[in-house]
Amino acid sequence: MAINLNRDFPIFRKYAFLLVALLSATCLGLSAFIVHNVSRDGLGILSLITSVFSLVLVVVLYLTSLKAATSTFTPIATELAFLTLVWILWLVSGALTLTRSYRWWFSNEAEALGALSLTSFSILMLYTVILGTLSASAHSRGATDVWRASAKLFDWNEGSTPGSLQI
Repeated sequence: MAINLNRDFPIFRKYAFLLVALLSATCLGLSAFIVHNVSRDGLGILSLITSVFSLVLVVVLYLTSLKAATSTFTPIATELAFLTLVWILWLVSGALTLTRSYRWWFSNEAEALGALSLTSFSILMLYTVILGTLSASAHSRGATDVWRASAKLFDWNEGSTPGSLQI
């Protein structure tokens, strides 16, 4: 089965960012509800801050990759660093939310927030691992400029068979 990474990876990236943005917006609403009605002890605040940071970061990463290939915010190394930080925040937020007990009438919202947080963590971790693996593979094939390139515009098939990568 031939996979054309130059065609398929930007599509995967777009849909992963879209899904994380939608989950972040949903988590933002749920965490704001929990902070307003139940918890002012920092737990809901962590989910709220993580949601806002994730939403802004994913939108900025996607939009800057559309605007210019030479932007200082779009290199793969920067993207990997920021996305690793965000998925760690999602993991901590989800784990704390699920282990924390709330009043019985808000337990469904807390469980939904924890599940959505862990889903965002899973999507971002999967994307980050794939991007890191592809980047390390390209670097080992001699494309040492991969870390300064845009994830959307980099030639992922460089050094492999022309136009496709056999898996």
